[in-house]
Amino acid sequence: MIIGASCSVHPQGKLVATASADHTACLWDLEDGTKLRTLEHADWVQAVAFHPQGKLVATASDDGTACLWDLEGTKKVHCSMIIRLMQ
Repeated sequence: MIIGASCSVHPQGKLVATASADHTACLWDLEDGTKLRTLEHADWVQAVAFHPQGKLVATASDDGTACLWDLEGTKKVHCSMIIRLMQ
């Protein structure tokens, strides 16, 4: 069973990004519901958010990383270790 932890709607309203306990964030087409891309982490993805200009999506995971992903390509733009402040 996949449990959604977070979701975000693209600024243009055509995509939604979901974060899940299965260690992924997924990009979905809102018109037909197809999965367009899977963004992988090493642990539960807790948060996902689109950049206001819509070219990047950010993810944060229990693996201790926050990553930026390029929506126009297929690559991770940046990934940094984060400090967990609350449990």
